[in-house]
Amino acid sequence: MINKKLIPVVPKSGSLGASGDLAQLSRVGCAMMGVPTVMIKYNNQTMPANDALHLARIEKFEPLSKEGLALTNGTNFMASILAINYLKENKIIENLLLTTSLFLDSIFAVDAAFHACIS
Repeated sequence: MINKKLIPVVPKSGSLGASGDLAQLSRVGCAMMGVPTVMIKYNNQTMPANDALHLARIEKFEPLSKEGLALTNGTNFMASILAINYLKENKIIENLLLTTSLFLDSIFAVDAAFHACIS
């Protein structure tokens, strides 16, 4: 779903009778399973989850024993968001280093300050 840019629509507030993030993560899990009452944003359109998964050619997730609990637990979700942000930050740092080196080269900076013995 991440690679195909399918974004589950999760309400910010409501009367779900739950606290914390369990209701929101359940909503994401239901989107993965293609529950038609859950909405997904795909190609700048909001549509039922089953239609979005079909259009994106993604099979509906059918949880096995304890997988539903794992979805609402949030550990997998947190790990995936961490991995995505880590990859983004690596790109930002790489671009920062390249930009800095281009800038220093353009102003004919002296590279003595970057010598290994100076720290």
